[in-house]
Amino acid sequence: MPRHHSPTAHTWRTVWHTERLPSQWPIVPHPNQPTISTNNFHPRKFEDHTIVGDDGKVVGHIRVKPSGILSAPSNSKTWYGFSLKDFAVYIFKNGKKQKT
Repeated sequence: MPRHHSPTAHTWRTVWHTERLPSQWPIVPHPNQPTISTNNFHPRKFEDHTIVGDDGKVVGHIRVKPSGILSAPSNSKTWYGFSLKDFAVYIFKNGKKQKT
């Protein structure tokens, strides 16, 4: 009586490769190779926001980074900014309380 067993990684790779292009082949680690987690998210280095005026035109951009806040006028490659500490001092001194 023939012995039935589950397909090995080699059998699976052989079947898969005959039906797929090499760029579509999965990466199958060697059995002795430790697996490395590849499904990780890297945090963004900054967040960009577009400022639109009352007339619907872009007025400028704001970029929020962990180190500070930057602002650029529309169609400008020059950014102006200050540290988060300076921003906190300015906003608490000059800003007005808002409802959220």
